[in-house]
Amino acid sequence: VHTIQNHGKCPDNQDSFITASSGSKSLVAVLDGHGEQGGRVSQFVKVQLAKSLFSNKDLHSDPAAALESAFFETQRLIERSHTFDALHSGTTAVAVYRHRDRLYIANV
Repeated sequence: VHTIQNHGKCPDNQDSFITASSGSKSLVAVLDGHGEQGGRVSQFVKVQLAKSLFSNKDLHSDPAAALESAFFETQRLIERSHTFDALHSGTTAVAVYRHRDRLYIANV
């Protein structure tokens, strides 16, 4: 895995990425934080999205639904978080989950 960052006019880089694997399963994602707390939101999603996906009981039987559920669960946890105010901040995300020879792609 290789990354390149090109800083624009904003002094803070609010982006992050995910590379996580477990056996024949892997998740990669690019997160682009926005707003005052965008960096904190993208870091939160970096940790939580993989955790939510790999712990989903339906991951093997319905990977697409498990990926969707991981996004919803992560959003719910952001909304309930008291460690930062994400009302006017957030992150975009493009995620690819691979299981053996299949890819499942989601974006927000």
